Formats: sequence, C-alpha cells, structure tokens
Amino acid sequence: MTDLVFPTTPDNPKADVLIKDLIREYDSRYGQLFSKDGARAELYRYPPEAFAPERGGYFFLIERAGKPSRAALSCATTRAPPS
Repeated sequence: MTDLVFPTTPDNPKADVLIKDLIREYDSRYGQLFSKDGARAELYRYPPEAFAPERGGYFFLIERAGKPSRAALSCATTRAPPS
C-alpha cells in the first residue's frame, strides 16, 4: 500500500479523527497533568496558522488507502535569536 503525505493545517477536516484520537489518548494517559482543562485545551491553545511553514511550523497528514492514518506536526512558538 502506498501512503500519501501532504502538507496541510490542523483544521483540515481530514485531520479531525486523528486529533480526536490524540486528545482521547492524552487525556487517558496524562489527565490534567499539563492543563486543568485537559489535552483539548493544550492542543487548541495554538491557532492552525502556527503550524504553517512560513511561521516555522509544519503539519503533514499521512493517508493510507484514502483514509488519514498518521500526522506529523510541529509548532514553532519561539524563534532562536540570530547567530
């Protein structure tokens, strides 16, 4: 089977099922360790634009057989000072 990898943002409807699973997993694993409001609050504290390449982030959605199977993401919240 061939995987299809494409750049997108977390608000892409195809990413919704993966994000819901991630929230459920993190809530069951960590509870309120990082936020009194749970994983949902932590995940959504960054706007979708924060994952855009021009802002130093990325969000790749990986599909297998036409269905989302995985995602890879990074949100650049701070920039290192120029050297």
